[in-house]
Amino acid sequence: MTRKDYKIALLGGVITIISSGIYDYIKEKPLLSSLKFLFQWIWNQIFEFEIKIWQILIVLVFIIIISFIIKNNKVEKPKSTVSFKDYVRDKIHGTEWTWNWEHNFLENKWQVSNITPICNKCGTRMKFESSYGSNLSSKCPRCDNRQTNLKDKEIIEALIIDNIHQNLHLDKIKRE
Repeated sequence: MTRKDYKIALLGGVITIISSGIYDYIKEKPLLSSLKFLFQWIWNQIFEFEIKIWQILIVLVFIIIISFIIKNNKVEKPKSTVSFKDYVRDKIHGTEWTWNWEHNFLENKWQVSNITPICNKCGTRMKFESSYGSNLSSKCPRCDNRQTNLKDKEIIEALIIDNIHQNLHLDKIKRE
C-alpha cells in the first residue's frame, strides 16, 4: 500500500465516525416531527386564514388611493436633451434642405431619407427635375422658381451626417 491509500483509508474511517455521530444526534432529537409541526403551523396560520369581504375592499381602496397619489405626483421632466432626429432642416451650400429620418431595421441604424430642397422664394418643398449631366435642378410647384446646380443628394446626406458627428446640428436645432 502506498501513502495515498493510507490517507484514503484514514479519511474514510474519520468520515464514518463523524457521520454515525451525526446520525445518533439526529435520532435522539425529533427533527422530522419538528419539521412536520412547523409545516402544519404555517398551513394552519397562513393558508387557512379567513378573509372577510370588507377586508378585501379596504385593501383595494387603499391600493387605488396610493396609485392615484403616485400618478398625480409624477413630475414631468422637461426635455433637455436634443435628439439628432430633431435635426431635419439646414442650409447647406447656399440651399435650404429638408429631410426625414427612417430607422433601417435590417442594419439597426437611422438613415436620412426624402432629402428635398426648399424654395428660396416661397419656402415650399421643391420637386427634382430630370436633367442630363451631373448637376441637379429643382422646380417649385407653387411659384415655378427653379434652382440649378444643386449638390447631389449623397453629398448632402454625407454633410448632414458629418454635422451630427461634429455636433454642429445642436446650434441649428436650438435656433429653430
